[in-house]
Amino acid sequence: MSRKRRRPDPADPFPLISWDGVPEEESVGTAVLEEAAPPPVASPSRQERKQKRKKERANVAVPLPATLPKVRTGFDSRFWFRAAFALGGAAIAATLVAALWLWKRPEQAPAQAEVAFAAPAISTAIEDLEKSLTKDAEPSAAGLAFGYKPGDVLTYNFEFVQNLTVGLSAAFMETAQRRGGSVSASQVRDVRLGWRLGGRADLAVYEAEEKLVVGWRFSSMSLDLRGDAADAVAAAPGERAGTLDTLRAELNREALVTMTRRGGIEGVAFAKGTTPWVQALLSAVVLTARVTLPEAPVAAWRATETDATGKYVADYASEGGFSTADGKTARIARTKAAYEHLTCQSPAGTGSLSADDAKTSLEGGAVALWDSGNGRFRTFRVDEKLRLEGKEFAQTVTSTTAGGMRFASAARDENLAANGAAMAKAFRENGEGLKPGSGDIAAKLASQAETARLRGLTGGMSIDDAIARLEKLAGADQLDSPEAAELVDRLAAILKLDDAAVSVALEVILQGTAHPAVRVALTDALGAAETPRSLLALLEIAGNEALDPDIRGNAFTGLAMAEAPPAGAEAAARAAATFGDPSADPALLALGMLARKADASRADELADTLKSLGRASSDPDWQSTYLESLGNAGLPGTLGEIEKFLARDDVHTRARAAFALRFVKGERADTLLASARRDAAPAVRLGAVSALGFRQGEEAQSLLEDSLRDSDPQVRAAAERALASK
Repeated sequence: MSRKRRRPDPADPFPLISWDGVPEEESVGTAVLEEAAPPPVASPSRQERKQKRKKERANVAVPLPATLPKVRTGFDSRFWFRAAFALGGAAIAATLVAALWLWKRPEQAPAQAEVAFAAPAISTAIEDLEKSLTKDAEPSAAGLAFGYKPGDVLTYNFEFVQNLTVGLSAAFMETAQRRGGSVSASQVRDVRLGWRLGGRADLAVYEAEEKLVVGWRFSSMSLDLRGDAADAVAAAPGERAGTLDTLRAELNREALVTMTRRGGIEGVAFAKGTTPWVQALLSAVVLTARVTLPEAPVAAWRATETDATGKYVADYASEGGFSTADGKTARIARTKAAYEHLTCQSPAGTGSLSADDAKTSLEGGAVALWDSGNGRFRTFRVDEKLRLEGKEFAQTVTSTTAGGMRFASAARDENLAANGAAMAKAFRENGEGLKPGSGDIAAKLASQAETARLRGLTGGMSIDDAIARLEKLAGADQLDSPEAAELVDRLAAILKLDDAAVSVALEVILQGTAHPAVRVALTDALGAAETPRSLLALLEIAGNEALDPDIRGNAFTGLAMAEAPPAGAEAAARAAATFGDPSADPALLALGMLARKADASRADELADTLKSLGRASSDPDWQSTYLESLGNAGLPGTLGEIEKFLARDDVHTRARAAFALRFVKGERADTLLASARRDAAPAVRLGAVSALGFRQGEEAQSLLEDSLRDSDPQVRAAAERALASK
């Protein structure tokens, strides 16, 4: 049997570490920078693609369309917009980009244009009304409370504008440079856009007992866009003609809002089928035009509220005793003091970033004129500026919001008064509920934006087009070219979007009539797609012993790299990871990674399996693969095996063994790493320091700090990078 493995290069201080030699990144809130990962075993072109996919999976919130140049931080620039698309200070504008960016290629990036909308006329009118207030001799001491009654229908006219700029964070650049990355602000074009949204909202009261349940019935809606969002609509392909008119029409719908008696918003529900961007736009209006009233008659109070950006603390102040032509009025001012958490979304799930992950500045506030006699606001005006400068994510988001709502009329709906509770229940049962701050909308936007991004990546190609182009490149011996790498990305996007395309690719791979390198590339693309259907296709390929070992090897790699490997992946890898099987090497490496992802209760069983397979032969190449697999697994039950490798005379083996301790928990592993860090060979010390970069705790921190004084410059540099990344 011919075993195709690279031999160690004596000049390479740290060769042949497994293809899993990249630190695991946090799924939310941490930028990915280049780490001191040792060179991988897999071929460079394939390995680069796999590492890129891993970083993308771990760190994308809602991907920006591919219109930005490269940012040299180790990942493609369209992924460096991590949390901004889920951060709601920019939620409305970000939603528009997610919904409206119609698959433009990078070379079609729109020219910069003036995007800022002026404050709407309603803001000026409300401000003039505020200035015209006259003070009564005695303010009311009755306090503030909602006077809503079931069947009330309160009509307001409103208009809001938001102007948004998203750029590269200077604080993030400092972090990147400190951690050894390279980021150039000159390479990044800011995203600038603006929107103006106006219309009528009829606030229909369904319930007003323990909770206030109010339907915001939006109608006569207008929507105008500027900047990148408007350019995207203008560049829409023919079949999307009339998109903006369609968007405006879809805004005419109801949002059912559940509130506490004091105005705290607990949930917003929409009819099923309401598109995510409509939910985001309308819920942002609801969450902006709100006040939380005090429990007792006080002049100042503090409330914790949630909007599309996240959870914040608001300071309120009230001054009563004013008169208008419509009756007694209190003036309520709201100022956002600070955000505590920022709502975000990543492929790993919804969550929140600590506000400490960004430099946050807030200016301005909101003012409501409160109708004390009827328990409702006459006007609401907002003029706020929010700036988020990411420390642990790559964006700076600057958002200005202005506009307001003004009371127009009040009416009664007796059917609503009699049946409001039942009507609200039916609405909820047939609708979709969203909890402010939960990231629900962000999750939907993430999915929507990802679909748009994938369509852009396809470049309009079908699966047949892509395979035909691959065949031409293979015939010209150009499968290592940048065009071929881009084509594999296109293929992955096609496969992600269309399960039928997966079936076509699988058939080409199994038939064996295509160029061998094309079949390998298709297998790579199936792994990159990482859909349930593509993973099942990989499982079928991995188990087919008649296929070329390179094809099966790529299938095992794809299965092991998946966040949620399909049932049967472990069994397939175990069956092939037998010395003598042509695909044994990648199968054993994959089995190690799959073992680390398995339930902890099976750790001893899987450790025994790996040891049994690894001890099947003393062949040096097989033993090298075995060691790498142990490192991938990180199981305590394999620590004795790793110790044996650490005791060998060969420097490269000891270096790989030190690195194999990176995931093994426990004091014994710490002790072994401390010993390896004092090894006479720089390569072994480098392996230990690289492993310590994966580990948490005071022991790892102390050992890394000691390594800053190492005599070898590569070891010192690795320690610096590891410490900076913690």
